[in-house]
Amino acid sequence: MPTPNFGGRCGPILTDTTNQAHNISNNINALLFMAAFAFVVLGGLKLLGRPVTGVPVPGTHVNEASAHRIAVVGYAAAFGLFIVAAVVFYVNREWFNGKAHWIAAVTMFVFIWFVVASNAVNFFFTRAKIVADQTASGGAGEAKPARPVNRYAVIAILMPAAALIILLVPFFGGYRAIWLEATMITLFAYFWIIQTLELWNQGLRTPDAGVRPTVTPAPGRR
Repeated sequence: MPTPNFGGRCGPILTDTTNQAHNISNNINALLFMAAFAFVVLGGLKLLGRPVTGVPVPGTHVNEASAHRIAVVGYAAAFGLFIVAAVVFYVNREWFNGKAHWIAAVTMFVFIWFVVASNAVNFFFTRAKIVADQTASGGAGEAKPARPVNRYAVIAILMPAAALIILLVPFFGGYRAIWLEATMITLFAYFWIIQTLELWNQGLRTPDAGVRPTVTPAPGRR
């Protein structure tokens, strides 16, 4: 998304408003075209019966029907946002050039926070179920297994806390935007790393994590 005009202090085109508008137009038209192409491809794959979502995990509440509903709702929501952005871009270009960057940036980080928070909640209940099962199977004399620290919850707390500190503390002055973006990106990168390390071999986080269903070989195969 385009950054607003900062009076020549930054940007690939400094004070030339006309060329700046042409630059934004070129970039956003390309973005909208590729997004439209992606929606067409995804819709075509679905109509052809190709899998566009992950295979539901056996033994969980995510069955094929609910996975289909989640995919449809997600597709519809994303397509709706795409239509709104395209209409605003073509109908009110001046407003789009001045406001779209901040709206897109704030929306992106809000949705990133929701992803982190949902992982924190899922991690808490999944691990609580595993600990309860291990305690029950170990007997009364066994020590309770230790619960790992919910680092997702820590990140979910640090994100809004850091945003408030950066926005309110005078020390950051005119560099609040870069401090805020750098902090959020760093925290999200840490989230991505720990989630990758946790789920690389396991796959989706479920109460029976690490337990894989027995696969019966097809006839004639060993």
